[in-house]
Amino acid sequence: MSSEQAKFDKKSYNHAYYSKNREHLSTNKRAYYLKNRESIKAKSLAWSKRNPTRKAAWRARNRERINAYERARYTKHPKQVFSPEERRNRKKASVRAYRRRNLEKERIRRHEWRLRNIERERVLERARKRRYMGNPEKSKKAREYIRDWLIRNPEARKLVVERRRARLKGNTIVPFTKSQWLAKVASYGGRCAYCDNGLYEHMDHVIAVANGGPHSLDNLVPACQPCNDKKGAKTWTPRSPAQITLANKQAR
Repeated sequence: MSSEQAKFDKKSYNHAYYSKNREHLSTNKRAYYLKNRESIKAKSLAWSKRNPTRKAAWRARNRERINAYERARYTKHPKQVFSPEERRNRKKASVRAYRRRNLEKERIRRHEWRLRNIERERVLERARKRRYMGNPEKSKKAREYIRDWLIRNPEARKLVVERRRARLKGNTIVPFTKSQWLAKVASYGGRCAYCDNGLYEHMDHVIAVANGGPHSLDNLVPACQPCNDKKGAKTWTPRSPAQITLANKQAR
């Protein structure tokens, strides 16, 4: 048997087997996809980046085949043909669901986007303010919401205030999240990085913002009120979390 004939026989066998077990194979394939969704998407994205032109070239070569498949699918499943409005609503719902599943990733992505597009973000913010100022009821609700949110989220408020200080000074801003900052505070046991007795009250820049210090996780440590007041714009050397832990053990 020649290699061409063997290849043809194998292809015929695979086609017959698939036709006979289509439903079973589709169920298994769907279950595997749902179980390994993230890894499959990652591999597909990586392949697309490595081969940017191959997918477009394949679609161009098989345009008629793709159109025929789409027509057959729409004929078989007429309920899946959505109006433009329905498609927009479904897409919005899908995006909202993704953001709910990936809150931390989305916060970092939005923060990095704002830093890359500071001028555009300011234009959008001014437009939003004008829109709200033209509607006193909306404006009042927005102020109340922001005030309540800041009261409910004191740590987030510290992040906002300190980041704004650095931005107004033109200092470097390296994005980080509230969870990352709280993890650093927890590594110090909730205590001041400069003294033995104080508890965490302030977010302190080791190299002060006034001296060009960056607003980054590496340049921030927890500090108590007295140390924060005494330090001012001076540069002190903070202790490491290990030194804090050792001092607490010796004190006991």
